[in-house]
Amino acid sequence: MLTTRGVALSGLAVVAWALGRFLGVDELYVISGAAGALVVLAVVSTRVSSTRIAVRRRTAAHQAHLGERVPIELALRNDGRLPASLLLVEDLRPSGISPGDDADRARFVVQGLRPRQAVELEWHAVGRRRGRYRVGPVRIRLRDPFGLAERSRRYRGTDELVVYPAIEDLPTADTRGIRHGADTSSSRRAFHRGDEFYTMRAYVVGDDLRHVHWPSTAHRGTLMVRQHELPWQALAVVYVDSRAHLHRGAGQRSTFERAISAAASVLVHLRRERYELRLVTDGAAPPDAAGRLEPAMVRLAELELSAESSPLAAMRGLEQTAAGLLIAVLRPPNDGLDLADHAEVRALQQAGRSYHARVALIIEHDDPDRCATLARLLTLAGWHSAVAAPDASLDDVWRRALVGGTIGRLAGAKR
Repeated sequence: MLTTRGVALSGLAVVAWALGRFLGVDELYVISGAAGALVVLAVVSTRVSSTRIAVRRRTAAHQAHLGERVPIELALRNDGRLPASLLLVEDLRPSGISPGDDADRARFVVQGLRPRQAVELEWHAVGRRRGRYRVGPVRIRLRDPFGLAERSRRYRGTDELVVYPAIEDLPTADTRGIRHGADTSSSRRAFHRGDEFYTMRAYVVGDDLRHVHWPSTAHRGTLMVRQHELPWQALAVVYVDSRAHLHRGAGQRSTFERAISAAASVLVHLRRERYELRLVTDGAAPPDAAGRLEPAMVRLAELELSAESSPLAAMRGLEQTAAGLLIAVLRPPNDGLDLADHAEVRALQQAGRSYHARVALIIEHDDPDRCATLARLLTLAGWHSAVAAPDASLDDVWRRALVGGTIGRLAGAKR
């Protein structure tokens, strides 16, 4: 393919030939022939050289957190017998992982590659929005030394990069209190029931008051509880209400993105506490991934707003698990009906009754009163609940949820 310069030189060759024929000047024929030969040589050289450029992409990681920089290397090698004079290299990249300039591709200029010579290029993908992104393919445009012709070659190889949602660190001590009684027998052991007395320890907000050892409390002057052995792994179910008609706002400031970020933070936090994890959302559920964190994070990264109007399908999924710890990240119903008698609130309360501990994080937008009402109703039903205001840190919301629940209030009364 001729460049603008090549087209101009071809036109000059034609004009020179026409003038030479009209004026009878032999030198114009020489100029015309030289220009035409140069254009033909440029086209041939680009076609021969471009077919022998090998490209390989190396990605440092296939998962990244929001804002994380991931190095991506391109290795080019000239496997041909002729040198490649000028290479214009482009690697396609979506805007969600661009480093900030909104360019849809990374561009490089390689001044030339001798036969068997290799060169390495590097650019950085930056996770700007959660999701699954495809990097590539690579496109190389090869030009001759005079810039008269170029040939474009598109390579098929692509890589995937998953950008996880934003994650906030959560306090550890408060979660340990709600762990007791949230265990499931994923690997039953003979002669073990999961409630054998192990040791005595200080009370942690969220502990079951049935485990308080009052003689030790009176002796030490501080609240003491019985520590029990946990011979199997605790189970935690995280539910995210993804129904489109409930969420408000757009972009990273929307309630949907805040809910996903909160759910991801809770999953990471609970995994550090060695919980077995399960993620439940509205819509069709993928196969269970044996309680691992990575599939749940990938699912959150790809999660989109659901067209479901009713939460009943998700509630049935919660009732089927019905063990361990339940954490719901949700929005209040916005149909204007009284929440005390609302069918969706009753369904959530019914689904959570079989869990040993329940935590609700209610994402607020411009409805603080309705969110506070839902939190109060769930608290009265035995939930730990708190409202996440738009500018509140998730750390504070998590603490308020555990301290503000039934266990926290009873502990304060006993003191």
